[in-house]
Amino acid sequence: MFFTLRPALLPFAKISLVICSSLSGIGCQPTAGDQESAGLESHDTIQVTKFDITRTRSLPTKEWQVFYADEDLICLPIEWRYQETDSVFFVATGSQPRTDERIEIIRYGRADVPQPHDAVAKGRYQLVLQESDVIESEGLVKEVFDQHTLYEAHLVTQHAGLTYDDCLMLYVNETYVYQIKIRLRKPETQAATNPRMEDIVHNLQFNHKYLFDNLNPMQQAVIIEPKYQRGH
Repeated sequence: MFFTLRPALLPFAKISLVICSSLSGIGCQPTAGDQESAGLESHDTIQVTKFDITRTRSLPTKEWQVFYADEDLICLPIEWRYQETDSVFFVATGSQPRTDERIEIIRYGRADVPQPHDAVAKGRYQLVLQESDVIESEGLVKEVFDQHTLYEAHLVTQHAGLTYDDCLMLYVNETYVYQIKIRLRKPETQAATNPRMEDIVHNLQFNHKYLFDNLNPMQQAVIIEPKYQRGH
């Protein structure tokens, strides 16, 4: 697959959610990040009663670039470099020396991926825990939307003496299954989220559809694997 370059004209997606858990006594929460305070465990289900996305600004064209092929679109920092390859659907790497910043996407036909997808996502996540130097993880969450399913995990890892924010996703739509890994240098600040990670993830489009969009609301989130912290 060959990707071509477009100017960056995509709006940034700022997501605001109100969720209610199916568990008794937990009640409504303003964001999915409040799962920790609710004490959710593996296979707990959160029913989403409101799903609202506000796209508040456009990404600066001098700082971002957009790659597209067929119906898929990927927005990345301007200094990242696309690596053309026959073995992987899409690969791009950061430009900073001696770092391992990258995005890698593998695309499979849906019929070529064994069912159930829960087991595929869980196996991939557990393999990362075994083979990588993982400091902590927010766990693996299955997010069920009207038109697709997304498995998502956010981890903090170490590699060659540097600390990274890793995002692992398995995205399942009506035609394809996408295996996605994004690795960014962790900011020196202790912010709860990595702004560049949010910009990349929230602007991914597959089959002309954002992963997160008001036209395709989330119905529920299921905790597949619990939080992890090294040494605990």
